[in-house]
Amino acid sequence: MPVNVDQVTSEVVAESGAPTAPSGGSGGGSGSGQESPWLSLARHRDLGAQAAEDALRTRAEAYDD
Repeated sequence: MPVNVDQVTSEVVAESGAPTAPSGGSGGGSGSGQESPWLSLARHRDLGAQAAEDALRTRAEAYDD
């Protein structure tokens, strides 16, 4: 079944809860600019889970691509 697409339009909008890069302001505290190892580990695990989910969602089930 052929599909014809005459025009495709998309819009990218940042989520309101998206993390932002920390500003380089004068924090003055020890370890400023460094992230907690636990937060880093949690982000790494989330990224791995998202990659696995994307791989399952987009794989070509039993087809040779």
